[in-house]
Amino acid sequence: MIERMKKLTLMIYHGAKDQFLTDLQNLGVVHLETDSQAQNETIADLRSKIITLNKTLHYLTGLKPPTKDKIKELHYSDDMIQLTEEIEDQKDKLAHLQAQLEGLEKEAEALVPWGIFHPENIESLKENGIHVKFFSTGKPVLEAMEKDFAYEVISELKGHVYFVVLYQGQWDKEIDATEEKFVLKNRLSLEKEMDSVRDEIHQQKATLYHYIGYQKQLEKTISELEIQLAYQVADNSLASAVEGAVLMIRAWIPLKQTKKVEKFLADHDVAYVMEDPDVIPEYFFTNDFEEMLGKLSDKQQKQLARFYQKDGDKYRYKGKISAVDKDLLWGLLEEAGNIKDNVPIKLKNGPFAKLFEPITRMHSMPQYNEVDPTPFFAPFFAAFFGLCLADVGYGLILLIAVIAALVMVKNDKLRPIMILGMVLGITTILGGFILDTFFGAKISQMDFIPNSVKSGIIYQDMYAAMGLAVIIGIVQVIVGFLLQSVNRMRKYGIAGIFYPLGTIIMIVGGVILVLNLLVDLMGTSLTDYNAGPIKLGDMIAMIPNGMTVGAIIMGIGVLFVLLFNALELKIFLRPLTGLWELYGIITGVPGDILSYIRLFALGLAGGLLGSAFNQIAFMVRGDNPNVVSLLFMVIIFILGHGINLALAALSAFVHPLRLILLEFYKSVDFTGGGVEYSPFKK
Repeated sequence: MIERMKKLTLMIYHGAKDQFLTDLQNLGVVHLETDSQAQNETIADLRSKIITLNKTLHYLTGLKPPTKDKIKELHYSDDMIQLTEEIEDQKDKLAHLQAQLEGLEKEAEALVPWGIFHPENIESLKENGIHVKFFSTGKPVLEAMEKDFAYEVISELKGHVYFVVLYQGQWDKEIDATEEKFVLKNRLSLEKEMDSVRDEIHQQKATLYHYIGYQKQLEKTISELEIQLAYQVADNSLASAVEGAVLMIRAWIPLKQTKKVEKFLADHDVAYVMEDPDVIPEYFFTNDFEEMLGKLSDKQQKQLARFYQKDGDKYRYKGKISAVDKDLLWGLLEEAGNIKDNVPIKLKNGPFAKLFEPITRMHSMPQYNEVDPTPFFAPFFAAFFGLCLADVGYGLILLIAVIAALVMVKNDKLRPIMILGMVLGITTILGGFILDTFFGAKISQMDFIPNSVKSGIIYQDMYAAMGLAVIIGIVQVIVGFLLQSVNRMRKYGIAGIFYPLGTIIMIVGGVILVLNLLVDLMGTSLTDYNAGPIKLGDMIAMIPNGMTVGAIIMGIGVLFVLLFNALELKIFLRPLTGLWELYGIITGVPGDILSYIRLFALGLAGGLLGSAFNQIAFMVRGDNPNVVSLLFMVIIFILGHGINLALAALSAFVHPLRLILLEFYKSVDFTGGGVEYSPFKK
């Protein structure tokens, strides 16, 4: 649900501004319409500091000390920006040492084929007129080479030969080999140098681990700076009036906070107007109104003038109009530059639906005049996840892991996510039981499971499970169109419900008609289209003259779509646009419903893959198992099901999410784009 809001226009005496804003921030319930692009030196400085501190905090959060010892909380007495500079210096030192080590390792790697030698010996030879060059080439090449020079093979690695050539005077030969260029160093001394640098890196990391203790202070400082930033942005967003004596800003409050805010405002030196949102302006000053008219076409000017009459030096709104006219008026006002209220959205759902609000935010917040889809898709998403993962064993693992995390992890922000994980674990267990799967094995074929338990397994037949997925798709799409009818009724009045209602009627009539056609064409029985305990075929069989009834029902739906699709048009023009709408429904809705077969397909794929891993594990065990074969069986079983669980869990999240955000939201005709309620508070 979306919590109802009140619009608040605040007029603040300039002398009381600072104290009022401070008190308003302490009150913490008023959402101010601030300018997100507001900018001045203070705001720029605060934003820069927040970015810098967040970057440092992110770095410290990612540090993983080698020990599990609890990090001691520390307090930094100076400016926290100075702390970030200290940490950056330490990071630079670490980066320099790591680059130094990387360079030494490359040098050591280049020396590997040449063994251990002393560079000073090579220098001594050079002083005596004997020079050394290092070469590498393929063994066949070296063997075929004309060797009119003194050489010595040092090593042979992977068919590559490394050799040195000794010569006097100038080197004037060309040989089919690559001359190796590297720093002449003693490998033993180089390894000592690398060990020394590694020790320095270890010490430098220990220094950085020390800074982890400042995380809480950093978080607190960032929070304080964000409060200051919010204050400065609010201050900068105040509009000046009455030659600067009065400052104005528009705000929003939840309806249930009305009395609290009214009491607060009564205690302060401030004037205000409180009203319901979406109120069409009652007055326009003459110059404002005429300026707006200048932005519109002649036709639009005539349409807008229908709603206003001259009242002295002002134009006054004429009064009540229909929902359709109101929508038209708002469109004209938007075109003329007077934008409709963008009411902030505060979701208010029960404990269960609240767990799924992050999915709503992942897409977009609904508009204020829309139905919040969260409580309507929440049970579907939970069921979809359970049907996609659909394994009692996997569900138990997920449930136990989440319960363990709830006990061990004391983080209030993560708690709702973990509770959601519990819900999804439970639906996975139920889905696995319904679809007869336990770690890829059939529960119904397990001798130790009582028959009384097996009798609860609903779908042992995969085709019945596929029918279930299609029926779920039909139900959710219909729920989506029901929500669309509510949204359209809010916008257009009672006439708004007929277009989505017509689509629902077409779906129902289409199901009746198509199943009866299949019976005639394929020689099947309507009972063949039952999905386990969901006797869809039996219900349709009860309808006499099913094809005729289905066609009539579809015809009624088509009529509703043709006549009520675009209510802003005259009724005789609507059938023309309705034909396009019909094309979209006929080509789109069946495809949307068939998309739900993925629920069956993913559950089936996970079960078959789990069963395959079971077969491989038992094949490895063999008929005469021993300790080694049993060990390998367990390893294959754990690794196989671990991989399957990871892949299936990912699919079980992504595909239901797709069904919600595409198929379901499409049927709702979800607009979205709402601004989330964000109170001005400390």
